[in-house]
Amino acid sequence: GDVYKRQGTVIASQEHAANVAGEAGDTSRESPIRPQTSEGVIRGQAREASALLPMAETPHETTEAPEVMATGEADSEEDEARLPNTKKVPVGMTAAEWKLHELTHLPYNPACRCCVAGRKRDDQHRRRDLGPLQAQAELDAEGGASICADYFFPKDAPGKEGVTAVALCDQQSGWLAAHVVDRKGSGTKEAVDQILRDLRRMGHHGKVVVKTDQEAAIIDLLRVVAQQRGEARTIFTTAARSDSKGNGSAEKAVQSTEEMVRTLMVDLEERCGEKLSVTEPFFAWLMEHACDLLNKYNVRKNGKTAWEFLKSTPYTGDVYRFGAPVQHRLSGPVQGGVVHERWHDGIYLGT
Repeated sequence: GDVYKRQGTVIASQEHAANVAGEAGDTSRESPIRPQTSEGVIRGQAREASALLPMAETPHETTEAPEVMATGEADSEEDEARLPNTKKVPVGMTAAEWKLHELTHLPYNPACRCCVAGRKRDDQHRRRDLGPLQAQAELDAEGGASICADYFFPKDAPGKEGVTAVALCDQQSGWLAAHVVDRKGSGTKEAVDQILRDLRRMGHHGKVVVKTDQEAAIIDLLRVVAQQRGEARTIFTTAARSDSKGNGSAEKAVQSTEEMVRTLMVDLEERCGEKLSVTEPFFAWLMEHACDLLNKYNVRKNGKTAWEFLKSTPYTGDVYRFGAPVQHRLSGPVQGGVVHERWHDGIYLGT
């Protein structure tokens, strides 16, 4: 009476299992009812078979061992589930490797909290390969520009006060430059001088093509730069207003700079033990240092850093963590006979 057939499977109730155990005369056996887990079902079925096989020797029982589904309830069925996806646990670094990584935070390491907090990107959506025609179209969209430029506005949080900054990117070498400026437009001589210095560092002493969006402020700034370059030709191209990716290289430069700035900011806040703001004087130095690290240590698709592309040799100078206490000497000739200190205490803000 306590054995029921359902969908080709014989399900034994708890009372029937207890009776079977009592008739076998072995009170030490475990209850045939197992926990409601997939592992419990498998193990339960195996143990049920071994527990019920001896019953075939008695004349009152069938010679076939009934298949028991130990689910805990007579009317429940096994569930089917898909295997979940999850992120791999990042591989850690040795103490020596950590010490080197903390100097530049390059390359990106998922085991570093500062890297993840500052530069972790969202998972990319799968993109259909459009072939060489699309690649050529993207190349033509750049217009053969040598330099791309754009403004961006770092801030502590949405709605908070921020600063104005300008970013430049050299198309050929990938050299990045970003500077905090007082305001947008051509009225900032310091911004003009910084861009002129960047062009010389990028190796542009003659003709240069500059691509921007159609914002009047960035065009006015670069026109003043063009005037200061004298006889060297400066050609301007602008992206169409309807083309959201027309100045994509400048947007990528801004994105790379912001990611590195966030990483260095998180690292500095952890060492200082307090929240810092982009409006503080050190932030302009931190942005310069972020670009400097990317240019000297970030290997690009061509297998070289921007520094190596322009200088034909890796950067061999020393680097320290931003804000680290150091000793420095003022540049200039060293005079003999001076007994005062030559090296002074300072804070490292970049090279």
